[in-house]
Amino acid sequence: MESSSHLFLSGRPEGDDDHHADTDDGDNDAADDDHHADTDDGDNDAADKRGAEAAESYDDVKYLVRRNRAASRKRLVSRIKHIHNEIHKPVADVVRDHALCLLPARSIFRLSAVSPSWARHVSSPIFAHTQSRSHRSIAGVFFGSSVGASSAPPPTASSSATPSSGDFFVCNPATAWVAVPRPPHNPGPEPAAVLIFVPGVYNFRSDYTIVIGFRISGARSGIFGFQTFSSSAGGWWISNEVCAAECLLPDSGIAGGGVAYWRTTMLTVVGYDPAEDSVRVTHWPMNYAEESRWEIGQMGDGGRLFCTAVTEEVVQVHKLLPKSDQWALVASMDLKQRSNTKSEEEAWR
Repeated sequence: MESSSHLFLSGRPEGDDDHHADTDDGDNDAADDDHHADTDDGDNDAADKRGAEAAESYDDVKYLVRRNRAASRKRLVSRIKHIHNEIHKPVADVVRDHALCLLPARSIFRLSAVSPSWARHVSSPIFAHTQSRSHRSIAGVFFGSSVGASSAPPPTASSSATPSSGDFFVCNPATAWVAVPRPPHNPGPEPAAVLIFVPGVYNFRSDYTIVIGFRISGARSGIFGFQTFSSSAGGWWISNEVCAAECLLPDSGIAGGGVAYWRTTMLTVVGYDPAEDSVRVTHWPMNYAEESRWEIGQMGDGGRLFCTAVTEEVVQVHKLLPKSDQWALVASMDLKQRSNTKSEEEAWR
């Protein structure tokens, strides 16, 4: 009996399998078509969205370009107008705006009467600040005076003191003056006072400091202390530092680099720094000479201290090194050699 390789179900025709297979294939094809249709619709929506975003971004870029061009044209027009106005500006206005701040205070005080516009320009705080930074030929002048506290000091001084009352005045000859409170210790008729004023970019209030050296424990004492007035603090304070000096020469006081310096009768230089509350004593740069003459001064924006010494034989200029007690020779001239050369030239004539 042969076995059959096919199994036939009863009541089911043999052709039904092919029919169902065809039907399944048709359903799958229809589903695939629907799936592709949905995918195409999604891709189209995404493409449309990207296109809309690109168009919007392009419009934003065009707007930014137009705005930047308009701003650039506006700046260019403004600059051209400014240049045109500067070219055609009257000479008096050019002098007022650019040259007046380079003059000393005495000349400015006189020129303020030229016109009301010049007077307003000179009295402005910005002008006072600019002039203090551009013109530094004189740091300050101290002198004794007999004027009372109710009257203003002469307009040629940066600071003055009345010998009888101990009152001090600080003034800007081009603008105004102000009375300073009396110091705790009376410095006497010839105060060893120094005005420290450092013009700065941000020092619009024109803050200043007054340093006065005074004797401690009697007029014959060789010990000096220091009292300081600060305009920013509005009061005096006494330093804890002292120094030994035979005498501080009152007329020799100068300011350099925020430090007050004095010559002494012992051929030394005393320097007091109110910011650090420190004292430094430096010997003068040359050997002792009985007939020597010497002076100290400051030079440069940094306020470097210089010393000029004159003897019978030589003239020398020295500068004090920063944060040091050492001097460096800047220039020297031999007076004897110069005198001999001059005598030889006269003999040849």
